[in-house]
Amino acid sequence: MAITSNLKWSKEKDIWQLSNGEELLLSLGKKVKGQAPLFFENRSFKISEKGSWNTTWYIENERNDKILEMKFGLLSSKGKIRFQDGARYECHFRNMSNLHIIIYDLRYQEDLVSFQLETYEKGKTRPKMVFHQKEVFTDKLFFLLGLGMSLFLQHYQEDADFTTTFLLLTS
Repeated sequence: MAITSNLKWSKEKDIWQLSNGEELLLSLGKKVKGQAPLFFENRSFKISEKGSWNTTWYIENERNDKILEMKFGLLSSKGKIRFQDGARYECHFRNMSNLHIIIYDLRYQEDLVSFQLETYEKGKTRPKMVFHQKEVFTDKLFFLLGLGMSLFLQHYQEDADFTTTFLLLTS
């Protein structure tokens, strides 16, 4: 079940921003050398990706302390997300007919948030985020939103022509 939310991602130059109306909640910078800067609550973090076959994603603070870790197994479409306090989530990645990323809450055994492509004017696409739950601890939610959007943007290119979009989605 989708939940109505005022949260919206928008792009300003090379930075994706999540806002609630006029209030800026989260900023996700452009990935450079495998790292994307993540900012919220006047704090700076980085999202890193390591490995090529058994990819592991990390969110770390400025002191390089790990906040969370997400591991995908070899050729797996499910990533195991583990926060340092032991909280566990999953990331389900689907890329068959349409790019779709779901963050799954293992406590409640249901979807928490999903990212997918939304078509608008003349066949252009943009990311769309849908909430499926009402209850999540705030910091964890923002880390999961940043991680999900970062993973989504790895396979999505804004203003790409049909051929480029098709090649990115089938890679």
